[in-house]
Amino acid sequence: METELKLAMSPEGLRRLMRSRLWAAWRTSDVRQQLRTLYFDTPDGALARAGIALRVRRAGRDWIQTVKGGGGAVGGLHRREEVEARVGGPRPELAKVPASLLRGALGRADVRERLGVVFETRFDRLARTLHADGGAVIEVAFDRGSVLAAGGETPICEIELELKAGHTTDLLDLARAVVQAGGWLDDTSKAARGYRLAWPDIAPPPAPATAAPPPAAEVSEWHTLITSAVATGIGHLHGNAAGVRDDHPDPEYIHQMRVALRRLRTLLSIARRRSDHPLTGHLLAETRWLGSVLGPARDWDVLLDETLPAHLAAHGAPPGWVRLLADVAVARRAARAVAAQAVASPRYGELVLDLLAWLELPAPAGRKRAAAVAREQLERRHRNVLRLGQPEALVDDDARHRLRLACKKLRYTAESLAPAFAPDAADRYIGALSQLQKSLGSLNDAAVAALRLDSLPAGRAVCAREAVKRHLEQIAATRLQSLAGQWRTFCAINPFWDK
Repeated sequence: METELKLAMSPEGLRRLMRSRLWAAWRTSDVRQQLRTLYFDTPDGALARAGIALRVRRAGRDWIQTVKGGGGAVGGLHRREEVEARVGGPRPELAKVPASLLRGALGRADVRERLGVVFETRFDRLARTLHADGGAVIEVAFDRGSVLAAGGETPICEIELELKAGHTTDLLDLARAVVQAGGWLDDTSKAARGYRLAWPDIAPPPAPATAAPPPAAEVSEWHTLITSAVATGIGHLHGNAAGVRDDHPDPEYIHQMRVALRRLRTLLSIARRRSDHPLTGHLLAETRWLGSVLGPARDWDVLLDETLPAHLAAHGAPPGWVRLLADVAVARRAARAVAAQAVASPRYGELVLDLLAWLELPAPAGRKRAAAVAREQLERRHRNVLRLGQPEALVDDDARHRLRLACKKLRYTAESLAPAFAPDAADRYIGALSQLQKSLGSLNDAAVAALRLDSLPAGRAVCAREAVKRHLEQIAATRLQSLAGQWRTFCAINPFWDK
């Protein structure tokens, strides 16, 4: 099983890193190579759909066939099966592929008959093997070159860290040093770049990542449940990092990244209550930092993309409307620039690496039943929501805000810990909770939008701002009318963990 991390760098940063004194702490050996690699698939991408990469690489006088498949990736850390074999030329020799990798698409005769070159890579590699006194062995590959397909070309400038011996934390420690030197975690493999270049219609650019569904099967052991949920959260978080870092216009990247942060904070808080570790507290502080950076950008996105268009559709454009739109757009650009800078920073890269290191912490002594621990956590948060949601509290802004946060934490807890119970047991409860949270969230959005409007330059677009604020008050009044009924619906549902 291959364990690998990929990082990208600027060309100048890569040259500096190759000459850096970072490597002086290791015993090293270098090999320089010029590599040409041919990637094979069927015209309809049967291997890509199956998660299999088949390539033949020329290194010097040798041709090396590699098949990669299975496993998965979390936050840029890849673990997958990799099998290599020397072949006689630039064509695959599938007789040399182990039977374990021939059970799926690669083993079908119709697939094997239609294999052809889809794209190729050409790059210079400095392969530096590192040996630590503690026994860790890591291969560092500095790659500079291009992916070529369909008459197009895209650059390669990256570092691959592959763990040959030792513990995953050794790999993460080295990656942290590379991040501090200016690298950034990059999930995009050479194969992914090649497919996007060769088949832009079949392999479109990545879209904003949403939370992966929980395991379908019931999970019986607590450590497995909580680490699996955190791993899912890391994938959700980092799957949106490139979109935020590159300031992609789709606001969903920032939104989903914030959702992932909240889920992770909820899970880390639960973990700290069960078994404290210094890294958990550090991660709670760092996720709070990132959330505070992304929050303003999300607020301006909602105001510009949702609140203002809704006002325009309902009431038309008041005096000063164009000026208001321009001021909000300026504020959003500034907030998005701050968010992009944060996600591009070493601090964000170290946060992801620390989250991955958290997954590697040993399980607490003694096996704990997932259902028992989950029931305790869910019951505690459920009681807190019931306490905060008393009828007299629903008409108070601050009280509703506290209730909204409590509902959000309860929902993330329920969604993450539901696999400790029977499949689909939590659906009705989570559905009612989500509806309640949505209404509370709409009320909060209206309150935050009014505050953002008040933060704009004074004395400009005053009529437009006041008109929008009146519209927000109308939205809040409508939502308040339905809130009591949604609260009664939620309270009437028996908690799924009591069944």
